[in-house]
Amino acid sequence: MTLDQSHSRRQGWSLACLCVAGWMMVTPARADVSPADDSDGGTLATDASVPTAPWDVSGTSSSASSIEGDSRFSRVLLQAGDRAACSKRIDFRAASGAIVCRFNVALAVDRSGPGVSQVFRVGSGFGASTADESNASTYARLGLTGSASATGFQLRDLVAGRSSPTFEGTQAITWAFNNSGATVKYSAPDGTTESIANDRMDVWVGRNKVFDDAAVTNARASISDLKWLWMSGAGVTSFGQLEARTLEPAAAAPPGAPAAGPSTDGTAQGKLVELYRPWPNPSETAVRYAYAIQGESERVDIGVFDIAGRVIRSLVHGTQGAGRYEVVWDGRRDDGVRVRGAVYFLRASVGASSRVSRVVLLK
Repeated sequence: MTLDQSHSRRQGWSLACLCVAGWMMVTPARADVSPADDSDGGTLATDASVPTAPWDVSGTSSSASSIEGDSRFSRVLLQAGDRAACSKRIDFRAASGAIVCRFNVALAVDRSGPGVSQVFRVGSGFGASTADESNASTYARLGLTGSASATGFQLRDLVAGRSSPTFEGTQAITWAFNNSGATVKYSAPDGTTESIANDRMDVWVGRNKVFDDAAVTNARASISDLKWLWMSGAGVTSFGQLEARTLEPAAAAPPGAPAAGPSTDGTAQGKLVELYRPWPNPSETAVRYAYAIQGESERVDIGVFDIAGRVIRSLVHGTQGAGRYEVVWDGRRDDGVRVRGAVYFLRASVGASSRVSRVVLLK
């Protein structure tokens, strides 16, 4: 079977099946798809008519494990003894050298197997396999390990050998690193203005900074690739709202401060929902929106509307468990067309809590 033939059988999924140098591309929920090409140098066919996963390339070391997803979300189901890897090209438009990677992540661990060991690497020349990359080709790296809880995780500063506090459920990760040659300031997730020195990195979980001005792995390495590897352990890792882009400079008056106190849904369980203001706002490129759910799962509906009340973009529609989340609106409609600069409204409904925020998109 050729790669193009495998591509045509995806039934709406954007991943074809490809085995190349230990890398297996898998089609989600399709156990009967055979390898499309077992030779070196194969490439994945693309089709603009179907959604692509948040990562550019994803794979597992055997067909016992799988990766599924759509344009906003991916889920990796790993069996004990297997490895998984996902990679993404970093395409930042401005030559500032200051970059931020953002994503929502959740981990559910199989406690009967070995401990979970994962690593995120930013660098260049990364290979298309489930093998780890060298520190020589890595500019910065960030570890993730499972905790004593089956649904908790810690981040790891692998250079200093230190761990973050333990976080449960889905968490919004902001990983900023600076290769500009000078200290830069940026609008932080907690609404403050933060600075980051040259060849250093900051890491945030939700609105909490867990690593401040941490050393990068190799300041001489160039930056063009983001790669995530799951090297040991078993369970499920979920990603959402993944992006890698130029780090936005600090606004004159950072608008990312939280609303005046969290709102509650008024139920007997006393569940707490926090809704924050969109930031940066105004924006020329993208607007982010953060929210948190504590306790049981809640129904979440978040969208962008024009001044006539028409839906421009649906960002979240479904049920989510406890955790801290971020969504991003890139200024485009649901059909992918960028809207004109104007005033829009972001409406968030999480459980019985709701908020409407005015968003200004600049030309």
